[in-house]
Amino acid sequence: MALSYLNEMPPEQALKRMREKIRDFAAHHGVSNLYHETLTTFWMRLLDHVAANYDVDLPLWRRINLIVARWGTRRPIDAHYTRELITSKTAREKWIPPDRLPLPF
Repeated sequence: MALSYLNEMPPEQALKRMREKIRDFAAHHGVSNLYHETLTTFWMRLLDHVAANYDVDLPLWRRINLIVARWGTRRPIDAHYTRELITSKTAREKWIPPDRLPLPF
């Protein structure tokens, strides 16, 4: 969904929509404490960067498959954040920049 939102709207609007949909999903399923602001923002920024710079000549569905195959793991998070920071209450509630490797985008 994130890549389709980024394909259809500016990054800030796509991030806002993603926040809303994750929260709606959690509420619908009665799951509290699901939403994580730092993870959501990180992934939206990473996906926006990757989608804008790699395989841009391919159709969206193909790009999504390639991006998920390459980036759909914990490795990007682990490269940028310590476990202590990313699991903190503060990171869950608001955007916290990486404490390991700065974002190049």
